[in-house]
Amino acid sequence: MTDYRVTTAKVHDSKCIDELVEDEEVAVLADSAYSSKDRRKKLRKRQVIDGIVYKRTRGQKELYDWQERWNGLVSKLRSKVEHPFAMMKHQLGYRKVRYRGLERSAFDVCLMLMACNLKRSVYLNEQSKAIGVDPVPKKM
Repeated sequence: MTDYRVTTAKVHDSKCIDELVEDEEVAVLADSAYSSKDRRKKLRKRQVIDGIVYKRTRGQKELYDWQERWNGLVSKLRSKVEHPFAMMKHQLGYRKVRYRGLERSAFDVCLMLMACNLKRSVYLNEQSKAIGVDPVPKKM
């Protein structure tokens, strides 16, 4: 994902996801809080891989076997995506908003996300050099 939204605490994350993934062309990975029949149908219609974790529906005692297997596959991929959030929380100390007002808080989040991306890019650059891959492709 290359975009973000900052809202007040009373707005649930699932209210922003459709707007954030509307340009996604390959896959959407998300936890069960974002699960809805309508969202899944829209993703399938756009031929985007639905990587949203399944949750039990009303009256369903347990997940179907295929849903449990799918959730296992998706969780392995999602774990890679969760690492930057852990970095923001533990290494950069971003556990709660520091400012009053949505505009100031949004600016602070933006700066923190840029710092996280810079720190991650240095790590990825070192990793690519270690395995012998040129991190910056040459222009033709």
